[in-house]
Amino acid sequence: MADNYLERRMEEYRSGKLSSRPKAVRTVSRGEGDLVVHFPKLRVLIAGGLDAVGRAIVGAFRQVDCRVAFFDTDYRQGNLMAQSTGSKFYHTPGHDSLARNISDILDKWGGLDVVVNNMDDGAGDVLAECMIRHKASIVGNDNEAAYGGRFITVCRNTAGLFPEGLAQYGMTVNRVSISVGDAGVVDSFRGSCSGVAHICMFIASPDSGFVNGVDFPVTLP
Repeated sequence: MADNYLERRMEEYRSGKLSSRPKAVRTVSRGEGDLVVHFPKLRVLIAGGLDAVGRAIVGAFRQVDCRVAFFDTDYRQGNLMAQSTGSKFYHTPGHDSLARNISDILDKWGGLDVVVNNMDDGAGDVLAECMIRHKASIVGNDNEAAYGGRFITVCRNTAGLFPEGLAQYGMTVNRVSISVGDAGVVDSFRGSCSGVAHICMFIASPDSGFVNGVDFPVTLP
């Protein structure tokens, strides 16, 4: 029953029937059959933005004019992608630089609406801890919107992380579990890197606050 409900909501999202509040809405609309997205200008961090999945997620959020920063280890490629997409790159050679970089983003942007961990559970732990500390520091701030935010884990062939402690601040926690194509796999969405990005955008939508603690299995070719 729950799976059917989520499938219906995903179809409504694809068709553009889900819409956020009329204020500060960004809309991207193309040809028939393309995804129509209604989005506020969210502040988005993608940890792990240079592999195929990460690039698709960065590009998808930038297409709807979200403010996007991403972490990765390759300094040259990261800067090139930042320039081509209009996003902000943080060179992040290891877990020790994660907390420093996310702290810099929080200081400069005043917060984050969406955090996508496309690295590993170790990185996810650091990101979640930083967000919990930040959320705790702004409790009672009248400028904070009802949209608490989203924490999304993209994992590959592992259980993936559902970090604790974020729900008390209104931040939903979900994951996208990616596996390599297998003829025997029937209980997953057969998609592409752009499909993974669209799932992340569906979760991030202000209308998707009901999606919490859900694992979206995706099989890539």
